[in-house]
Amino acid sequence: MNHPSGIRGSLHFEALKEERLTEIAAAFNRSYARQFNENYFRWKIFDPQAQAQFFQATSEGHLAGICGIELNELGPQGIKIGQIVHIFLEEKFRGKGLVKDFLARACAQSRERGFAALSVFTNINLAGVMAKMPDWKRVCTLSTMVLDRAPVGSGTVYECIPLEEGPVPAAVRLLIERSYNRGSWLWIKKDWDNFYWRFNRHPKYRYQLVTVADACCVIKLFCDPVTAKKFGDIVDYFAPENDVETLRQVFHAGAVELLARGCESVTTWALPHMPLRGVLAQLGFHESAQQREFWMHVLDSSRSSLLDEQQWRLVQADVCVY
Repeated sequence: MNHPSGIRGSLHFEALKEERLTEIAAAFNRSYARQFNENYFRWKIFDPQAQAQFFQATSEGHLAGICGIELNELGPQGIKIGQIVHIFLEEKFRGKGLVKDFLARACAQSRERGFAALSVFTNINLAGVMAKMPDWKRVCTLSTMVLDRAPVGSGTVYECIPLEEGPVPAAVRLLIERSYNRGSWLWIKKDWDNFYWRFNRHPKYRYQLVTVADACCVIKLFCDPVTAKKFGDIVDYFAPENDVETLRQVFHAGAVELLARGCESVTTWALPHMPLRGVLAQLGFHESAQQREFWMHVLDSSRSSLLDEQQWRLVQADVCVY
């Protein structure tokens, strides 16, 4: 895709090269308070388990931006969709249409790979770009649910297990591999290999598995790089979706553990139609102003139901930065 004039006219697109990792990390860290080193980008981009395809734009030999497409399989039907991850532009290339170029290329590659749709979780800035693109539709807005005090109600006995590289207790793997009843909702599948790569092998964050009987949740401690305040995230959970008492026990335990570790508050996601949303309200979580949006370009016209918010079960771990 060539452009007639200006900076965009000098852009060259190709598969992202590993030799660019130092440059990518430096550019990313100049732009965001949340810092990521080369090991993170090597893990996210080049590890085979990532199932991601990244491409780069360069201008006169210098990096202009990167964009990745991650393969996701949806339960329960096994539908394959792409997800845009780490779309990033160097400052002087912003506001010049490069995001649209990346998205057009991502859509073309997704069609070639037979994906039913292409999706992206946006921040406020990217959502503004998506709103100007008629083929992209907003599926839902994800408001962060926050707990800033002890959870309401009594808890139960739980165990907290570090998710680290190395041998994993058989009972932990069994918890993750269980076929929990998630009804007919669409969710981004995670088999054991993906779970281990995503959490046990993450190069930046350290996750813990909080287990209650035959259910569990994944928690993470986050220290704000600007304020140094500690926050806790419940990024995923494995429990029957309609068993509200089990959900209550799991999220109560996760919140108690994070608050005991010095977190000022605990956050998680739950769409309004999910049973978990009511459970969180009972525990004392409230909706905050922090939001992300979930957008989609349906490539297979027979899959238009993917645009129905009521079909979806989404968690923080579906986004790579959590």
